[in-house]
Amino acid sequence: MTAIEQLKKLMKQAQEGNFEIEQEPIVEQIEESVEQPKISPLEELKNLLREAAPHYIPKEIVEELVEVEVEQLSEKDIIQMTANLLGKTAKPKPNKSADIESQRFNDPLRNTNFVTQKQMNDHYSLLLNRIQTQMSTIGGGGEVNLRMLDDVNRSTIADGLNMQYNSTNGKFDFTTPIVAVYAETTGANATLINSPTPIIIPTMTKSPAAGTYLVNFNSQFTVDDTSSETLQAKEDLQVLYDAILALPNPITSHAIVFGSGETLYAGNHVLAGAISITGKLILDAQDDPNALFVIRSSAAAFSTSANAEIELINGATSDNVWFVSAGAASTGADTIMHGNMLSVVAVSTGADTIMKGRMLSLGNPDGAIGLGAATILTTPTGVCQLPIGNVINLFNIFTGKGAITNTGASEIQLSIGTDNGTITGFDTATVGGSIIGGGSPTLTVFRVGIYVDGVIVQDSLRSTSRPYMAERFEFPIVLQAILTLTEGQTVDVRAYSELGIQTVGPRMSFTLTRVQVQ
Repeated sequence: MTAIEQLKKLMKQAQEGNFEIEQEPIVEQIEESVEQPKISPLEELKNLLREAAPHYIPKEIVEELVEVEVEQLSEKDIIQMTANLLGKTAKPKPNKSADIESQRFNDPLRNTNFVTQKQMNDHYSLLLNRIQTQMSTIGGGGEVNLRMLDDVNRSTIADGLNMQYNSTNGKFDFTTPIVAVYAETTGANATLINSPTPIIIPTMTKSPAAGTYLVNFNSQFTVDDTSSETLQAKEDLQVLYDAILALPNPITSHAIVFGSGETLYAGNHVLAGAISITGKLILDAQDDPNALFVIRSSAAAFSTSANAEIELINGATSDNVWFVSAGAASTGADTIMHGNMLSVVAVSTGADTIMKGRMLSLGNPDGAIGLGAATILTTPTGVCQLPIGNVINLFNIFTGKGAITNTGASEIQLSIGTDNGTITGFDTATVGGSIIGGGSPTLTVFRVGIYVDGVIVQDSLRSTSRPYMAERFEFPIVLQAILTLTEGQTVDVRAYSELGIQTVGPRMSFTLTRVQVQ
């Protein structure tokens, strides 16, 4: 059998999965066929086969061999193809350390005894192949232009845009950048704050486009004047009384006795004599929550009989019901009262009176207040349509001057206070607020916050109290909130004084910065 025939047999065995190589017969056949001193292609093949003989034929070689019909190959093709395939890098899968060492020792790259130019070329090609294989495992390279990457939406590229990932299309889109919107005022724009209700600080308002904004307000305030809680309440009470006296359209035709099942509609009833309520008096707001009921004696007292009752219907609220008198005001035992009693002088309740409202006295010249046994006072409902003031709102019982006394286990939900007098007898009572007797410390109470369409932003309101020695000192104001606004909404900064007088500014900064919430 010639060397060529033996080689064809070898290739057929490779197609059939037989990877064993009978080295010696092949080598002998090749050696017998060599008669020329010059190295022939068969000699080159012999050398390659000798190097490959200790190992199995690599899988890659077999796969490439089986794709070729052996019978169609010429002698020259077989020699060339075999030489090329056997010259490729083999990647055996050793199972034992001895096999690894054997492969390392028999690595074709270790043989540098070249006989032909082709052997040297093949050796060099093998070396380059391995270097390239190693380098292919090292990172680096690739596209150097960001805009050419597959996950960049090139159709959206334009000057001045920001790149942002779009989870819908799985690409990075170029979008319009989020632009900050500013409203800022500096300079001599100081604002005096002496209002008990929130007022807009001039120029500190903005109506931005729809979106989410980080809102910041920075300024300072100066304490111009201080007051005490009870002094402020006394002043507020006088303002309230004057406002009641100034109410228009007084109704003077009603008898001085009210009740006995009577239904009364909203109005300002003013009578000169002593006014009293007997039995049940029904106050009908006719579905108007702001309906105001005033029953005032301009020159005498106000009183209720025992077991009298004031009932509210159709939206009437107790904070808009006022029983006012120039003389003393009192309730009989077991009275059920919905409303507020305001007297120039003394105020008192009979035993077991239940009142959803306030007992107030100007204390001019003296306004003592006395509670009968087991009197119950709770917070009035509704929004008062009169200028009651923020401080008066804190009290169930207050007098500008005079003592306050209690008998028995009364219950008072809010605070009790007098600007000049003593408070006694409440050790057996339940009081939900504070008991402030003989005046209170002089201070200023300032509040400021961020509002949207006139409604305070939750958690943005800041309050500060300063004693009288802080007058003429400046204190910082820092407000911050994140707001999601719709088109047309207005954001502003508002401030008010609960006690004393303050000045905001002159330097202010009101900034809205557009943000994106993830």
